[in-house]
Amino acid sequence: MNANRDQYDFILNPQQSKKPTGMQFQSGKKKILVFVGILAGLTIALVVGFSIITSLGKPNSQNLITIQAYQTEIDRVITLASKNIKDLSLKYRVATMQTVVGSDQKQINSLTTKRKVKITKLELAAKKDGDIDTALNAAKQDGTFDDVLLGVIESLSNDYYKALKTALTEASSKTEKELLQQAIDNIEKTAQ
Repeated sequence: MNANRDQYDFILNPQQSKKPTGMQFQSGKKKILVFVGILAGLTIALVVGFSIITSLGKPNSQNLITIQAYQTEIDRVITLASKNIKDLSLKYRVATMQTVVGSDQKQINSLTTKRKVKITKLELAAKKDGDIDTALNAAKQDGTFDDVLLGVIESLSNDYYKALKTALTEASSKTEKELLQQAIDNIEKTAQ
């Protein structure tokens, strides 16, 4: 009968020590490790959450970088070619385009500066095309320089125009939309 009493002793005598529930640590070192692990996990979650929240409001500046790369290439080609142009009307047209694109470039640059976007020389030279230089040099030799230059300028202008239109559809502010629309209007006027 004594064996049966021991079997039900936990019911009859609730004051006996119970088994501990939950996580129990054998030493203080384990407590510290668990605390540090939980703290590190919370810190990582907070950093990731903060970066996601802060990046939601930032506009995409890649379109503006692409536009500046086209502006840089247009300016480079016109500067390279201007001394070899024979047709006076073409000379005036490309000079006007260079002035207008240069003005728009300053506006776009001020916008990227305001956004604190760092643009590298490599990004600005992204649209540089060595084939253009080769074609212009060959055209200079065979007497078709003005015609080849006109084709090159029209091609660059079309690509630049498309980049402006794309950027306009993705513009994030009224000021940016106005600035891009002005650049579009300017390139349309100089292309005529």
